[in-house]
Amino acid sequence: MGFVYAPASLRGVERRRGGGDGVAAHRMRTRMIAAPPKTERVVKVAPKTERKTKTPKMYRLCILNDPFNTKSRVIQVLLKVVQGLSFSRASMAMEEAHNHGKGVVAVFHQELAEHYCSSINSAGIFSIVEPE
Repeated sequence: MGFVYAPASLRGVERRRGGGDGVAAHRMRTRMIAAPPKTERVVKVAPKTERKTKTPKMYRLCILNDPFNTKSRVIQVLLKVVQGLSFSRASMAMEEAHNHGKGVVAVFHQELAEHYCSSINSAGIFSIVEPE
């Protein structure tokens, strides 16, 4: 328990009027009173529960070689449809499809990969989605 100085007005003691020097009069009007005891709050915390989150399965977006579309058209469509795809990555996927029959464009979550696949197919380029 600590002690604090409290002015007379807080203790209910009336102030005397008149005279007295400032510091001595102030000391006379104040006295030491006990500070209220500190109370500790108990906060209950729920026990830590382990949460196991599964990472979503990733899917490859692949384009297939076809004799109908030109190389420049394939790159143009890939750049237009797939957001964030660089020119060099689009041309690498196109060359891979041209040389090996199938080229991996990028790896996405299933919903996004299927969205890009349908957009590429609607542009006239064959594409598929495969699990990684």
